[in-house]
Amino acid sequence: MSIVRITPRGVNSYSKCAELNAHMITVYDTKTKLTMRTSVEDQGIRSDLSAQAVLPNDTLGKYIKAGEYQLKMLTDGCDWLSMGSETIKPDGTGQYQISDDAEECTLYQVRYEWQKHGSRLVFSETDSIGRDACDENMQAFELRNSSCILLNWSGTGFDCLFTYASDDRQIYRYILDQ
Repeated sequence: MSIVRITPRGVNSYSKCAELNAHMITVYDTKTKLTMRTSVEDQGIRSDLSAQAVLPNDTLGKYIKAGEYQLKMLTDGCDWLSMGSETIKPDGTGQYQISDDAEECTLYQVRYEWQKHGSRLVFSETDSIGRDACDENMQAFELRNSSCILLNWSGTGFDCLFTYASDDRQIYRYILDQ
């Protein structure tokens, strides 16, 4: 299995599901007001249409809670796949672990520092180790920086859209452990 968050490669079908999901959430969160005025004039009937759209605000970041999260990834076919767990600490640090498909072992373990900037979360890795299979030893990985845009939030978690240099897009769902 290729973990896009860790090792992004060319554009894939995950990106198509992520893009569709992000557009749907934006449309759902966009508030619109349409006004139509019709009048009879000497030259005939006149209709004036006015439309206003208020895009979702970028204050979602204020709702992000420090805590333990279960992590899911939007996959090919637009299904959610359990990936592992993530801890976001109030001191600006955190870590995540990505499990193998059978959830028998940890394939990747990353520690990071994080910041909120409006509706964007920014991550700077401080330690990254991983392996391709459970029977292999962990080895150090190159440290990376990433960021994601918050798409929605509820009392139980949030979705975040990651965009990589290769234009791959991936949505991760963070579900707060209660």
